Amino acid sequence: MNAVFQGGGIKGLAYIGAMRYLEERGLRIENTVGTSVGAIIAALIAARFDSNELERVLNQTDSDTLWPKKNKNKLSNTFSTIKKGYLYDMKPLEDMLGLLLASKGVRTFHDVKVGSNYKVKMIAMDVKKRKSIILPDDLKDYGLNPDSFPIAKAACMSSALPLIYPLYKINNEIFIDGGVADNFPIWMFNNKVIGFRVTKEKKFLNYARNKIFSTPNLRGDNIIYIDTSDYKATDFVKGFNERYKLYNLGYYYTKKFFADYFQK
Repeated sequence: MNAVFQGGGIKGLAYIGAMRYLEERGLRIENTVGTSVGAIIAALIAARFDSNELERVLNQTDSDTLWPKKNKNKLSNTFSTIKKGYLYDMKPLEDMLGLLLASKGVRTFHDVKVGSNYKVKMIAMDVKKRKSIILPDDLKDYGLNPDSFPIAKAACMSSALPLIYPLYKINNEIFIDGGVADNFPIWMFNNKVIGFRVTKEKKFLNYARNKIFSTPNLRGDNIIYIDTSDYKATDFVKGFNERYKLYNLGYYYTKKFFADYFQK
């Protein structure tokens, strides 16, 4: 089975609950594509993390390490953000992700390559060219070797949400969160694909109406909508503290999808 994970910031923790339900059904994801937090989840799945392992990792993680507490002085916070251009440094997240992947023997895209196929791909946006790029495939256009490129670095390129994280710079090129250009790249698979979105179904209708004729996989009956409307993508601390609620939402809506699907 192939899987695509939409970007959505902290709401992406719901994907861990979705994974748990798939595991209980004995379903295995072979190839993954993701944008932003979806890229992070896709990378961890490609490294063969299961939902229980990811839950343990998060339970052992101090949220202040990834998202340091803000200064109580709002004016100071505002000036600091303006000066730096972002709220949080990306390095702690990249370091943590790199260590997690390395614990499974996965560091670069070569480690998840089968033949000529990479088992995980991600979307980032090239700021100068104003277009989305596929990682690792398009790295060769920047004089970079796709095989030797760190997966953790690529996932953070895909997750560099402007104003929240710094622009991701490599040499003279600038990249930002892939969700700005393509937040749900389900078109990258030709068949046997299931998509995961952390949004209400009705919010997808206009997008589907515009893409349905050019994207065969955008049928709607192969997409799981996880309603996380109680959270904003940038509610990092709130979402992290309420991660079990997000897990349960992912589990519930994935289970509901399969129950409805087999009743048709």
